[in-house]
Amino acid sequence: MCNDSMNALDQNPSSAGISGTTQTAAGKCCWCEDFAKIVSADAVSKYYNDSASPPGQFRSDKQYQVNIKLKSLEAILVVTAKFVNTSGVEESAVENLKNEWQSASHKQWNQSQYKLRVTDPECGTKDLKIKHALQWVESGQHIEVRCQSGKVRANVQGKVMQVGTTSNGWTFSHEIGHVIGLPDEYTDQGNKTVAYRKPNGTFGPGIKKRIDGVDSTANSNIMSAAGATKIEARHFWPLATEAQELLIKSLGRSIKCDIV
Repeated sequence: MCNDSMNALDQNPSSAGISGTTQTAAGKCCWCEDFAKIVSADAVSKYYNDSASPPGQFRSDKQYQVNIKLKSLEAILVVTAKFVNTSGVEESAVENLKNEWQSASHKQWNQSQYKLRVTDPECGTKDLKIKHALQWVESGQHIEVRCQSGKVRANVQGKVMQVGTTSNGWTFSHEIGHVIGLPDEYTDQGNKTVAYRKPNGTFGPGIKKRIDGVDSTANSNIMSAAGATKIEARHFWPLATEAQELLIKSLGRSIKCDIV
């Protein structure tokens, strides 16, 4: 299991390796506190506008954790998952699947060069490294991973993920994208679009969904085509939105967050 996921829930990190803490001329300590929150959100109404699932007709309730570590300049997306064996999968296979899926998710969502930019009117601007951590738990999970023997069309509905023993690491990583609030960028329903909401509340340009995720061009990404691993800046806009809300509430200042 990946060590990052075991440490990501630590709410009292040591001062070792601090890289962000500074003081203003007036003696104010900047970038010297860490904050965390459990996110519970309807992704359809908060994070994007999807013509295939318009707000008011559909909900997509998500839960995950955001850790904003200003001391070490890190923004960590944490997902805790409970594995539920629904069809008598052998225990040895269960452990192999959990390790494979955790490793793949960690590799996929930690490979981006994007950063969370935090602008504080009193302390200036810092860029935080974005990290992802998946941790398997027995209770209190953000997502329940129900695994069936054989082939299953993987999906996430609310706080439940359906997968099969043939689901590979890419499939699991794609489904984790849904857990952290991202929509499919492919469709089997014809001409459909999706627009992501930016942290400032405006929407980015509408993106035409790929037909059934079969496009394998350089523009394909983890949410649009099978096997693609590219991550776009918009895929971290939900993180920036949640980080901005958390820091405004915690610091009492007009903090702005963006992905750069």
